[in-house]
Amino acid sequence: MYKEDIIEETYRSHKKFVNYMRSLSLEDYSYNHENTKWAPYQDLDHHKKVIKKLALVLSIPKFILKLVYGYSNNPSRSYDNLFKIYQIRINDGVKSANEFTPLVVKQVNIEKDCDDFLSVVENLLVKVGKLTEYDLDSVILPQPILGKITLREMLYFCKFHVEMHQAICQRNLRLKQMIIN
Repeated sequence: MYKEDIIEETYRSHKKFVNYMRSLSLEDYSYNHENTKWAPYQDLDHHKKVIKKLALVLSIPKFILKLVYGYSNNPSRSYDNLFKIYQIRINDGVKSANEFTPLVVKQVNIEKDCDDFLSVVENLLVKVGKLTEYDLDSVILPQPILGKITLREMLYFCKFHVEMHQAICQRNLRLKQMIIN
C-alpha cells in the first residue's frame, strides 16, 4: 500500500472501531466476563496507548530513530504476510507489553473516550503524512510481538490490530447474550 492508502485505511479501520464503540450501551461498553480479557472500553484504551506511543516516536527526528533502532535495507513485508506472522505469534501465546495494558476504571464516558481516541489517531496520521515512502520502508521500530519492523509494517499492524480487537469485542458481547439467554 502507498502512504496515502495507508493513511486512509488506518483512519477508516479506527473510525469503524470508534463507531462500533459508540453503538454500545454503557453496560456493554463496560462488560467484562471472567473469561474475556478486557471490556470494550479497555480495548479502546489499549489502542489509544499503542497509537499515542507511535505518534510520540514519530515526533523524534528520523536520523535519531535510525541511530537508535537501525534501518532496513529490505523491502517492507506485505500487509497479508505481516498479518499471518502476527496471527502465528498470537496463537503461540505472545501477549501485549505491559505498557499497553489498559486501565481499569469505575466510570467510563463513551463519547469522551471515543473523541480522545480519534484525536490521537488523527495526530498520528498527520505525522505519517509528513513521511516519505522511503521513510516508511527504511525506518524500523521495535514491536513487542513482531520484533523490529518498518514504519510501513507498523502502520499495517495498527490497522489489523484494531480490526482484530473489534472482532474480539463483538464475539465477547455475543457470548454475553448467550449467557443471559
